[in-house]
Amino acid sequence: MNNSICRSALDSEYKILDQLAYGSEAYWQYNQSYMDIFKEKYNITAESIKQYEVRVLEVEGEITGFWGAKRYREKLELEYFYIEVGHIGKGNGKLLWKDLLSWCKAQGILEMEFVTSEQVIPFYEKQGAKVIGRVSSEIDGRAIPLLRYKLE
Repeated sequence: MNNSICRSALDSEYKILDQLAYGSEAYWQYNQSYMDIFKEKYNITAESIKQYEVRVLEVEGEITGFWGAKRYREKLELEYFYIEVGHIGKGNGKLLWKDLLSWCKAQGILEMEFVTSEQVIPFYEKQGAKVIGRVSSEIDGRAIPLLRYKLE
């Protein structure tokens, strides 16, 4: 992908990231009630950018995706991994995933865990993550996949 870079997010980019996350989640056609709760629970603020490690993918000067995570010693809890709707299926996810792995290796992270929706399991499995169980969604209580990725 030409002219693409991954970099640390700026506190001032929180509105862009918040809108991107909302749009990316809405892409999967959840109902409005679900999306309202999503917006409240997963609201991205300047403070959350300071609190988490947050990195963005920029293509041609436009933010097309981002990931955000919390570190617990040698383990990472991936909280956010979103691609702008118009860029889904165009290789942006792979670029962002490579950046995530590169960052983890540089930090000495040995594994990461995260929850996701059913629709994106194939993407994560292609990257090498494995479904290890199910947990209750903080949004609507349904069982959602828990995945783990072990770094080598």
